[in-house]
Amino acid sequence: MKKTIALLMIVAVLLICITGCSRDNRPALYVYNWSDYMDQDIISAFEEQHNVRVVLDYFDSNESMYAKLSAGASGYDVIFPTSYMVDIMKSQGMLAPIQKSLIPNLKNLDERYFAFASQPVLSFSVPYMVSTTGIGYLASQVDEDFEPSWGVFGDEQYRGRMTMLNDMRETIGAALKYLGYSMNTVKAQELAAAQQLLIEWKANLAKFEAEQYKNGLVSGEFRIAHG
Repeated sequence: MKKTIALLMIVAVLLICITGCSRDNRPALYVYNWSDYMDQDIISAFEEQHNVRVVLDYFDSNESMYAKLSAGASGYDVIFPTSYMVDIMKSQGMLAPIQKSLIPNLKNLDERYFAFASQPVLSFSVPYMVSTTGIGYLASQVDEDFEPSWGVFGDEQYRGRMTMLNDMRETIGAALKYLGYSMNTVKAQELAAAQQLLIEWKANLAKFEAEQYKNGLVSGEFRIAHG
């Protein structure tokens, strides 16, 4: 049975944000986001409507984003960490409170999504996106009776032709779900079992990555991908 993992995306503003100006004298908005999440047409329309220049930078995991910012990278106005990372960054003074009076569209957000975050977190962020992860595969390159279960990553016949996301919470969560445990467990025995299962799965993977698996499926390089 196909299983998915819920992922809550949050918008946050950096304490150390710096707004620059481009050569055409438009103020620049520096955005740090996951790749493939914003359509270029939307960005262009925003630039025209607000007379600004949007400068985009991308990351492929919360950990790589956090490491870059912790190492001293600065200048971003808006960033898009997942909810748990907002807690970490807030506790370390990396975020500035959001001026919600400047975001009139907040009134159009479904109230149910505010329930996922505590009030202190909501002072520094707003819900942006809820998404799921699952398993993609080339139907022509798998068995006719193929069932997209997390257990497929233990199938040696696809060794070297599968990928999993380069995201510790996603992969550990997938292993925990496959074993029948809660993705939020803190029990050492259950986490150890998930760790061992991931070590076994790793032997069958081409790699852990979060950017090129889509192209790999299209080209046929990969047959099965977690994404």
